[in-house]
Amino acid sequence: MNRKYNLDYLLHLQKNARLYMVGLSLMAFFMAVSLCLYLEPWEPKNSTAFWAQNNSDQVIAEQAQQNAEPDLAKKQEVETQNSKTEAVNQQEPVLESVKEQQRETLAKEVPADETAKPQAVDLRQIAGVTAPCKGSLLYGYGIGYDSLYDDYRFHDAICYQADGADIFAVADGVVKQADTSASWQIILQCGQYQVAYQGVQNCTVTSGEKVTAGQIIGTAGTTLCVKAVK
Repeated sequence: MNRKYNLDYLLHLQKNARLYMVGLSLMAFFMAVSLCLYLEPWEPKNSTAFWAQNNSDQVIAEQAQQNAEPDLAKKQEVETQNSKTEAVNQQEPVLESVKEQQRETLAKEVPADETAKPQAVDLRQIAGVTAPCKGSLLYGYGIGYDSLYDDYRFHDAICYQADGADIFAVADGVVKQADTSASWQIILQCGQYQVAYQGVQNCTVTSGEKVTAGQIIGTAGTTLCVKAVK
């Protein structure tokens, strides 16, 4: 079957076909661009890079500060310790000076003669010593048995069972004290020694009187104790 075509219509279609294709292509392009923008909004690349760089610099600065903090704390601790050590070193000379001043003050307040206390000695150290009594010896100087306390102990004096016997000066000297109401009734100064008598019932000498070894200076009671000190 043969068809007949309108030649003018075909020419019209051929002429406008290109316009239709260009229009369709443009429409498809804009639709594709719109879809992309909708799914992933556009952002300025330069702005993104700028803020990213700033954030990175801030992070680096914070990390550097965190690393520096332990070193700073350690440095402060060392400085504090050095300050304490320096303060102690400065105080030591001051304390030593104060101690020296205290020692000097004590030395001035307490003379050497007063700090030395008399020490008990054995009567036999005195030159030319004689027996102070003719009674029986109960105990001598040093460690020995004590009948009063029934034990052994150190005695700084000698003791006699006197029973009213005469008392003799043990060496040449001067009477420093003669007082029956005192604890040690008679005290003689024999050179560098002092000889004290206890248990004296009567005194036959007076204070300041010179005596010689073996001279009667009084009478004893039941017992007589004699002690020498230097």
